[in-house]
Amino acid sequence: MPICSDPTARWSYTLQCDKDKPPAERPRFMFRYMTRREKREYARLGEDRDALALMDGDAATAALYAAFKGVLVGWDKLVDPDGLAVPFDPEKLEALDGVLTDRELWLLYYAAQNELTGDDLKNSESRRNSSTDESAADAPAAGPAAPSA
Repeated sequence: MPICSDPTARWSYTLQCDKDKPPAERPRFMFRYMTRREKREYARLGEDRDALALMDGDAATAALYAAFKGVLVGWDKLVDPDGLAVPFDPEKLEALDGVLTDRELWLLYYAAQNELTGDDLKNSESRRNSSTDESAADAPAAGPAAPSA
């Protein structure tokens, strides 16, 4: 059975800022695997960041929560600033407003889009920021070499 068709198949993600917490206190976000079609639909939000930038903060966050519905299937060990457990309710994802920063919400969005574990995301960010990567502008042109004069 394909993994995206298995209703019990899950993967979890821990934000980098929580990696050093003891396992008994480390929050985890659980996601279900998406089909290719779902991933394309989910990715549209990230591709349309210009439109999101024009929205007010509440509308942009609401769009992000709408994308999470059905994909984010749970969390555990998530606490609010007062140390109280934040119960998971897929109809009340706005509970994350008082717990996560906008950056952390976007990290969750991209982790879900790419089905990345925390280590995968960290590695992809370090590759993207690496000074040894050759940029497209610096890469040699494809095709036959131009004749030298």
